[in-house]
Amino acid sequence: MGNLLTTDAELTTVANAIRSKGGTSAQLGFPTGMKNAIDALNVGTGLNPAAAAGDIRAGKKAVVNRTTITGTAPERTSSDLTQSGPTVTAPAGYYASAASRSVGTARSSSDMTQSGPTVTAPAGYYASDASKSVGTARSSADLTVSGNTVTAPAGYYGAPASKSVGTIQGATTFAPSTSNQTIASDKYLTGTQTITGVTASGLTAGNVRYGVSVATNVSGIGTVAGTFTKADTVSTGKTAAGPTEIRNGYAAWVNGAQVNGTIADKAGETIYPSFSEKKISANVYLTGQLNYRPLTTLITKTADYATSKAYEIKVYSDSTDHMITTFNVSATYLAGTLSLTVTETRA
Repeated sequence: MGNLLTTDAELTTVANAIRSKGGTSAQLGFPTGMKNAIDALNVGTGLNPAAAAGDIRAGKKAVVNRTTITGTAPERTSSDLTQSGPTVTAPAGYYASAASRSVGTARSSSDMTQSGPTVTAPAGYYASDASKSVGTARSSADLTVSGNTVTAPAGYYGAPASKSVGTIQGATTFAPSTSNQTIASDKYLTGTQTITGVTASGLTAGNVRYGVSVATNVSGIGTVAGTFTKADTVSTGKTAAGPTEIRNGYAAWVNGAQVNGTIADKAGETIYPSFSEKKISANVYLTGQLNYRPLTTLITKTADYATSKAYEIKVYSDSTDHMITTFNVSATYLAGTLSLTVTETRA
C-alpha cells in the first residue's frame, strides 16, 4: 500500500468532526486516538427494536446497528385502499398524507323502511345507530278472545304472547242418549271428542208393524215406516174375529189385515113388566145398564052385585106410578058360571 500524505489541518478537521459527534473536547491522536473515539460513538448501535427495511420508505437508507439499510416500505395513497362490504382495507406502507375510501352512501334512521314485520336498512354508511318503529309495543295483555279465536293486534311483541281460550278438556267419548249432550263453550280441546254412533241394525221397516212409524233424529235412519203384517196372527186353536165380533167404530188387526167392527151400540134402559113380549136385539154392544122392574102390586075392587055394576082390576109394577094394565070386568050370573070380558089398556 502506498503512503498517503495529509496535513495537520486536515487531521484537525477530522478530529473536530469526531469530537462533535462524540460530544467531547479531548485531544485525539492519529490514528489510534481517532479510531478509539470513532468506536465510542453511539451511531446505529444498541437500537431495540431496530428498524428493518420494511420500516423505512422505499429508496431511503438508514444506518441500523452500524449497518446501512435501504428501505422497502412502499409509498401509499387513497387509491391503494380497498373495500369489501362495510370493511375498508389499507395495505401496509408509507402514507405521506391521509387516505380515505367511501364505503357507500351516508345513511340514517330516515333511510330505513318497514313492510309488515320487516324493517329494511339500505346499504350505506351509518355514522350512528339507526332505528325504525315497527308499531305499538304489545304484550299478552293486548290479546283478546272471541269464541275459539285469539286476536293479536298489530304491533311489536318483544316476547312471546299467550292468551287462555278457556278450560282444557281432554279426549271424551259421548254415548248416544235420549237427551241432548253438549260441550260447554270456552273450552280448549286437547283430545278428540267422540260421539258414539247409534247401533240400530234392528230398526228396520220390516221389524215395525204396518201402520206404525218410528221417528228418529239419527242421520241416515230418519223415520221408519213399518211394513210388518204378521205380528197379530191368531194363535193356533183360536177363531179369528170378524166384523160382527168387533164393536162399531173400532178395528182390530187380524191375521195381517185390519177388520172394522159392525156391532151396534145400545144405551142402557129400564124395562117394566108387560103382558107383551119385549126383546133385546142380538149383536149389540150395551153401553149402559139394563134394569128389569119386578111385578109387586095387585089392587082389586069388588063389584057391586046388587046393581050388577062392573068392577076393575088394576095391575101395577113397583108403585102406583107405573101401572101396567087395567082390567074392566063385567059380572053376570050364567048357571053358576062367571063369564069375564077382559080388555087391556096400557097406562
